[in-house]
Amino acid sequence: MPLPKFIDELTYPSGPNARRLVSIRYILSIQPCVGNQSKDMAEIDGWRVAVDKDDFQPGSIVLFCEPDCFLPANNPMFTQGFGGAPPMEYMGVKGYRVTSQLVGQEISQGKVFSLEDFPEVTKTFRDLVDYYNGEEDVAVMDIGLFCFAARLSVAKWEAAFLSDECLGAMPPFIRKTSIERHANCPNLFTKSKYFQRLYQESVKLDGCSMTVYFIGKNQPAYRSCNPARPGNSFTEGTKGRIGVCSHRKEIAENKDSLYWQAAIKYNLPQQLHNLGQNIAIQGELCGSTINGNREKFPDGEHDFFIFDVWDIDTKKYWAPDRTVQLAAQLNCKHVPVRGDFKIRSIAFNHQGLSNRAEALNAEGLVYKCAEDGRRFKVHNRKWLLNHGE
Repeated sequence: MPLPKFIDELTYPSGPNARRLVSIRYILSIQPCVGNQSKDMAEIDGWRVAVDKDDFQPGSIVLFCEPDCFLPANNPMFTQGFGGAPPMEYMGVKGYRVTSQLVGQEISQGKVFSLEDFPEVTKTFRDLVDYYNGEEDVAVMDIGLFCFAARLSVAKWEAAFLSDECLGAMPPFIRKTSIERHANCPNLFTKSKYFQRLYQESVKLDGCSMTVYFIGKNQPAYRSCNPARPGNSFTEGTKGRIGVCSHRKEIAENKDSLYWQAAIKYNLPQQLHNLGQNIAIQGELCGSTINGNREKFPDGEHDFFIFDVWDIDTKKYWAPDRTVQLAAQLNCKHVPVRGDFKIRSIAFNHQGLSNRAEALNAEGLVYKCAEDGRRFKVHNRKWLLNHGE
């Protein structure tokens, strides 16, 4: 049965890596919070979230806000969820950032709110239940795919790493570097088709996202490139365009930019121009002045580590092993790869993957399947907690 038209007004996070910052979910189970008798731990897919004792029950349908949500303080329901704490300011708006929290002896990620406290969300959900003749289970499955962040004026928190001059937004033919968290992949340990597939396991470095791309002049999408500045020595070549981007912006060519310094260090503008393939190399820019130098670089040192290649022509990521090969061909560094594994050989549930990430002194782990392109990340919750994330 097709979804009704009133659903169209919601934001559907398109693409396999998009995030549902605010969504309707089920509470799968409730357990006591170790070390805090006034709290329970609610299980929502692969998430564990602290809630007030006896506020919710298994099977409750709730509004769930993921970590990295910035909740506006002008909504009293959000304010109550933070115990009346004073709000902070982000992009000119006062509100609350959802981070990992230590509650008793448990790590809590996300915020859970009663659905009935948000009439603008409840109405849409009830309309969908009526559409399915009262079938709440079916309604949750459908509406759970949608994001209510825009409707509730919830923003995604993003740290401002660097302040380089920008040419404009990242070109639309490149997918932004974003990957789903394993907590939002409930079928990993329930569907047998995932049991036999090999996943590349790599270490998630803590820096800022960087992309270097080439697009030929004969590619139709070339026309959507940001205008280059006069006199740029690398940006416009005889075959096409070279660009360097942060997570969301294209950085103007500048020898003082850490992004451009990293690209030039490995001669990527010339190498990609010579290669002539319409691709975007994506990776992590780390260094002493980035993100609190969590990767412990010497003063003044920075480096670029490749983790993906986006094929502009096919609109797909390259297979993980092919990306490793290109990094070697370009004499670039790749993020550390720990090997190829079947998920069930290293963990039996979501918590097992979390435990694996938390055994490292790193931000987390990333898993990529060559067979179906599926990818997800597992954050080291202790790392996030220690760094206020």
